[in-house]
Parts: sequence; C-alpha cells; structure tokens
Amino acid sequence: MLLRPFYAVPEGEIYYLYLDPVVENRVPLEAVTFSAGWNVGAEFRYGNSVGLTAECAFEGTGIRWLGYRFDDGGRAEVTIDGAPAGIADQYGPGRGLPFDWQIDGLAPGRHVIALRLLEEKNTESKDRYLNVAGFEVIPWP
Repeated sequence: MLLRPFYAVPEGEIYYLYLDPVVENRVPLEAVTFSAGWNVGAEFRYGNSVGLTAECAFEGTGIRWLGYRFDDGGRAEVTIDGAPAGIADQYGPGRGLPFDWQIDGLAPGRHVIALRLLEEKNTESKDRYLNVAGFEVIPWP
C-alpha cells in the first residue's frame, strides 16, 4: 500500500481516500454472522435469496447498518434483541449510492441486530438484493 498526499495523485489514477474518525466503533464483517447464500464482494456481502439473514452482537445505545443503494435493491426486516425495529429498503435509482439505517436510544448494554431479506420489494426495483458493508456502534456516554 502506498500512502501519499491527495495532491500527489496524478489525474486519471484510481485512489482511495479514508477519513473515518469513528473507525473504532465499526464492527468488522468477520464479527457478523451471515446465513448460507451470501456472496462476498470487495466492499460488502450481498445476496438476493429471500430469507437471507445477518446478525451482529454489539454493546452500546444504538447501531448503524452501512451499505449501498442499488436499482436492484431489496427490503429487510430489522430486529433488535428479537423485537421488530423496522423495515429497511436498499432500493435506489442508481448504483452504489450510500445507504445507512440507524436506531438509537437503546438501553446501555449488549444487544443483537438481525436482518432478514423480505420477498416484498420496491416496485421500481429490478430485483431484491441486500448488502451489508458493516455496522457502526453508537456507544453510550
């Protein structure tokens, strides 16, 4: 890996810029339990089989699910500690658009977030793909 200042990157050369002050709150994908059927991409896990699940334990007062919106994105049921917390929709009118779903205000302590890919999808979506790029814990003060 070569590190150099942004201004030193020649025009047309591919580069990656990392400015992430909350990286210490990120949960690595290796700490997430994925059911069978997920595909491994360069930046995220993804799949489109109805019923796919992903689960992550965390300690904090909230969590953000990070990923991307796509024109073939699907919907997931999100639960926290086994209780319904919402439906997240990863459909977007383009490809690779930023996505995050967040819940906070939980009691301080250990929790489990679980995602399950639903059959229902946005009528505009070309498919029902779900992706997980990671999770970010919202710590208690």
